[in-house]
Amino acid sequence: EEQEYLLYKRFNIVIMLIAMLVAVVGYYNIIQVMGLEHIKWCCSLKAGAIAIALYAVYELLLGER
Repeated sequence: EEQEYLLYKRFNIVIMLIAMLVAVVGYYNIIQVMGLEHIKWCCSLKAGAIAIALYAVYELLLGER
């Protein structure tokens, strides 16, 4: 059971990293489509942080553990 829990936590870390990556890539694509030259990486990181926070709330409310 302990190994299963560790595997579960590792999957959660991977999901968080993927959420950050999707936020950064999505922000970059939006900037390219709009034709802007100035990229604010802090905005994409904030979007990733919001995605992670929403996932954490989802896991707390609906998670099995």
